[in-house]
Amino acid sequence: MAKTNEEQGVIESSPTGRSQDDAFLSAYSRLMGPLQEAFITIESARPVPVRDISEIAHYLTDLTDTPDLLNKLQEVRDKQDPMLQHSLNVALVAGCLVKWLDMPRNAIMEAIFAGLLHDVGKMLIPETILLKPKKLLPYEQGVIRCHPFHSYQLIQPSIHIPQSVKLAVLQHHERLDGSGYPAQLKLDEISFLAQVLAVADSYDAMMSGRPYRTALAHIEVMEELANKMYVKLDATVCIVLLDKIKQAVVGNQVELDDGRTAKIVRFEKPRNPRPLLQFDDGDYLDLSRNPRIRITGISPS
Repeated sequence: MAKTNEEQGVIESSPTGRSQDDAFLSAYSRLMGPLQEAFITIESARPVPVRDISEIAHYLTDLTDTPDLLNKLQEVRDKQDPMLQHSLNVALVAGCLVKWLDMPRNAIMEAIFAGLLHDVGKMLIPETILLKPKKLLPYEQGVIRCHPFHSYQLIQPSIHIPQSVKLAVLQHHERLDGSGYPAQLKLDEISFLAQVLAVADSYDAMMSGRPYRTALAHIEVMEELANKMYVKLDATVCIVLLDKIKQAVVGNQVELDDGRTAKIVRFEKPRNPRPLLQFDDGDYLDLSRNPRIRITGISPS
């Protein structure tokens, strides 16, 4: 990958005076070309371009310092190639999760590297199955469930990719209760990096639209993560992500299923994804104490 000019997909320092939002969007968008070229190389059965992937990972490591990252990812969502975007998003979120867990820079790099490569095996799956707008048939589900193994096979020959990354790619759809795939592993049989990747992958999948369903809102994603942690997903990783999502949505306006609108003020209970709301008249409503009231819409303040 060239390192000298914008036409070749290189990210340079942001110009003085450019807003952080514009700088993030520019940096993110300009990684699409190099990542696509790397994927084309992998798909053609040539060796994984480790140097190019490493360079992209270095840029993404810098982007993990982006303030309000989760909301910024929402602004670029659905504006790029779905597979490339998912790979970038999972890499960024995985890197952030490791960083938020106060792990060293090399661990952040490995998480990002694994995120970039975790779905390359999907390039071997027919688009008629991959993009099918209806519920998959059992045999089609079986084909989809082969993609972690395909991804592993594509990257396994490279001696320059850490074994921890290869293992995370292979195991990112395993679940703590043994309900995952391809090997139905449980608990400590699943590597920690794979568990980080599982949370990042689940988060981005829920936040993205799919042919068979619409995207979920952050509030809905929080409830899904809260329900799955301890059972399917690592609780430590889920909790740090839940805390960051809470920070991202405080101040947002919500619409309730009874037609009222309110603002998210804070979250009263650390592990509960249902917030304290304030109405225009100054009254408060704690949704953690009112489980029957649902949020039906959410928008930035």
